[in-house]
Amino acid sequence: NLNGSVTCMSTHLTSFVVVPFLGCPAGRSVPSGSTDLAECRCNSGTAGRVGEGDCITCQAGKFSSEDTTQCLSCPDHSHSDDMSGERKDCRCNKGYAPSSDGTECEACPAGQFKNNTGAGNCSKCPPNADSYAASTSLDDCMCNPGYSGSDAVCSRCVEGKYKSGLGSGACERCPLLSSSPSGSADLQECKCIAGAAGLNGAACTQCT
Repeated sequence: NLNGSVTCMSTHLTSFVVVPFLGCPAGRSVPSGSTDLAECRCNSGTAGRVGEGDCITCQAGKFSSEDTTQCLSCPDHSHSDDMSGERKDCRCNKGYAPSSDGTECEACPAGQFKNNTGAGNCSKCPPNADSYAASTSLDDCMCNPGYSGSDAVCSRCVEGKYKSGLGSGACERCPLLSSSPSGSADLQECKCIAGAAGLNGAACTQCT
């Protein structure tokens, strides 16, 4: 300067090393195109914090969320295997079938059954047989009142016999001197035959 003095200026240089991205830790991955370790996410079927920490396995009956940060429960009446990664991995239980929009599992109505998990419709019981809602097997189909048989092969009770409940039980004979139409489903359908008198469903007395 004008006084002849000199001002010294120092420059501080900062050095750094660029570390190449070598990939995520085992069990994690990054979105396509990313090279940021902080974006490493748990793989499908597992869940945990983004960037760090352990990834836990989603147990049977659960699936990992889209961002794999948590394991979500399957909808009611459905199940999944271990390490399931999507909602569609949840399959309807036996006795339940997918709703029309596929968002939930609905119980098979009475008179039908479903003996497998997953997609598929409920099957109807054989003729003259019925079942309770959410039935899981053909064995759940029981002969209707007025019908008897086994393995859901049901035959109409013959004239003079009746059967009042669901199941494979035998048709029972009407009381003495009474009869009933074929397929009768109640004791009260047993009525006195010609030449006899008495109450419906009870033994009759021969007229004199």
